[in-house]
Amino acid sequence: MTNFFEHFKTTLFAEFQFLKDFGFSDFEEEQIAYEYHFVAKSKDNIKLDIQIELTSSTPIWISINGIYLENLFASNSFFKEYSSELESIYRTIDNPKNITNNQNAFAEKGFVLNERYLSFVKSLLIDNPEYLQDVAIYDRQQEVRKLQTELELADYLKDFKNLFNKDGQLLPTETFFKAQFDNNQLTVETDKISADFNSYDEFVEFMNSFSSENIQFENIIYKFEPK
Repeated sequence: MTNFFEHFKTTLFAEFQFLKDFGFSDFEEEQIAYEYHFVAKSKDNIKLDIQIELTSSTPIWISINGIYLENLFASNSFFKEYSSELESIYRTIDNPKNITNNQNAFAEKGFVLNERYLSFVKSLLIDNPEYLQDVAIYDRQQEVRKLQTELELADYLKDFKNLFNKDGQLLPTETFFKAQFDNNQLTVETDKISADFNSYDEFVEFMNSFSSENIQFENIIYKFEPK
């Protein structure tokens, strides 16, 4: 891990010296569990966050003001190509032996891929300097993301139906309702929790736990989904 980390850090600092020309600070290093962040900030309230995990097979994630570059430059094919190549180099770590395999893969191909990724991002940002200067870009992006989330949530909830009426009576017949568990899992949403159930008995036990609480039954929503 040390060789991987030192190589990444050396390459990053060398490639991203250009940030000084845009008024960015030196990188601050932040470790959160197995994540490692290199953060640089500009006087214009723009924050560049470069994130890796402490393993040789880690992807490189780069975000500006909380938005990842692959979303900012969604039409650029490089990021998909990078992900595909990364996956082809490393095998999933599902046993201790693969850690050694991935370290060997990094020595053979991974360090070159890291260098190419950081070099590409450097060129991309230099060619699009407004992303390092205009904080309004990110304010607009955040508004777009918020609206998109709201629309996706509204579309998702269209498939939910009220499970009870205001008197706590089950709207579908019990026979019909039980039959749905043959091939489906039930997701139940209240204003406080979300839970999944694989049988009618599990669901009844869950609902009985609310018997002493003052809940609005008509506000409980559910959705059956294939197991």
